[in-house]
Amino acid sequence: MWRMIPDVYFDTLGLAFTYPVVRFLSSQRYTPDRKAKRLPIAAYIHYPTISASMLNRVSSRQTTYANDASVTGSGWKSTAKLLYYRIFSYLYTSCLLTSPPLLLSVNSSWTGAHVSSLLSTQVHSASSALSFISLPISIIRVVLGYDVPTPKAINQPPIPSGAKTTSKESPKEASGHNPRIIFPPCDVESMKDMALESRRNVIFSCAQFRPEKDHAKQIQSLAILFRTHPELFLIPEPDESSTLQGGDSRERASIVESGPGTGKPPEDVMYSPEDGDGGLKLVLLGSARHEEDLHRVQELRDLAKRLGVEAHVEFRLNAPYSELLHWLSVASVGISTMVEEHFGIGVVEFMAAGLISVVHASGGPIMDIVVPFDGKPTGFHASTDEEFAEQLYRALTLPPEEMLRMRERARKGSRRFSTQNFEDGFGELWNAAKTALQ
Repeated sequence: MWRMIPDVYFDTLGLAFTYPVVRFLSSQRYTPDRKAKRLPIAAYIHYPTISASMLNRVSSRQTTYANDASVTGSGWKSTAKLLYYRIFSYLYTSCLLTSPPLLLSVNSSWTGAHVSSLLSTQVHSASSALSFISLPISIIRVVLGYDVPTPKAINQPPIPSGAKTTSKESPKEASGHNPRIIFPPCDVESMKDMALESRRNVIFSCAQFRPEKDHAKQIQSLAILFRTHPELFLIPEPDESSTLQGGDSRERASIVESGPGTGKPPEDVMYSPEDGDGGLKLVLLGSARHEEDLHRVQELRDLAKRLGVEAHVEFRLNAPYSELLHWLSVASVGISTMVEEHFGIGVVEFMAAGLISVVHASGGPIMDIVVPFDGKPTGFHASTDEEFAEQLYRALTLPPEEMLRMRERARKGSRRFSTQNFEDGFGELWNAAKTALQ
């Protein structure tokens, strides 16, 4: 970068620790009139490397996939990890401050709140923060618990149902310590023609089989639903007048096999003629990247068997995109149980396809996605196994007219996450970076 200094350094990978290095190596950049000029550093942050939530979980010794029992069960290990996190948080924030907040952007309100809380803990410039004089004092303050990010409005419920709103501003302008919000591009257009009626008795989950996705909660919620509302799992008697079932089994099979835009689903997909027309089932579709993921899937199979819902849980591993589209076009409800999902493109796809979403009451799903549209709900939120079971029941038993209206609102609400809106927001960020060049 000494020999070929760029006009703008644009980070979309979350490499904040490179910013001071870039600033140092590009310190000899000059304008045409030979005036020294600082290289603009812009960023699109998908997930903060460290956040106040991470600090809080370690401080409270909460056991999670990223803070295992060997740490939470030990006082000295928890203290050591907390000190490490505090120092790391300070250094990470100092690096972020190398770029002005005007040129920082994030992918969701949740990410924005965390980044804003980090920036607000250090109002001084990055150069002074990293100076040899102030650094030791600042680190001591951090170790003692001062200057630790404590974000407000994290995981707050959406606007009350009585308030009227049709969309959230996209993109949101940067101001003060608040970076601009640019929602990721989602292919909502390819799902806008999927039928909203005659949906199957299927709860659909689409997520990689990683520990943070918490697929076990989905199976446990289904088991609670099985105990409390067994009628949902019974195969109904044939009803010749039913418009939902419609015709004989051969007709139903032809409906199932007509995937959107592809004619038929892949040959290796084994669909039953009913394919969700009978008792309720949970379909878990996602990629298994390696042996560890495959082992996790087997544990989930064993869990379903122990809970007595094995017959109502189906796993679809490493499925092609055409199968994803098939389930989005026939399922009734979409479920997402990840805690503090920073955005949630899968949830956007649920809404664009017309599914009724039941999502974890945290992160992007509750702050940006499954929010009221025209003052009315577009889905449901839950936290515990019992709450998920309750909200799944509500979603599955809505009166037909109310269910259709909610599907329509969800689809309309998903349009603010279109590719065009992303391009517009990213274009504004690029224009701000070009302005900084002048």
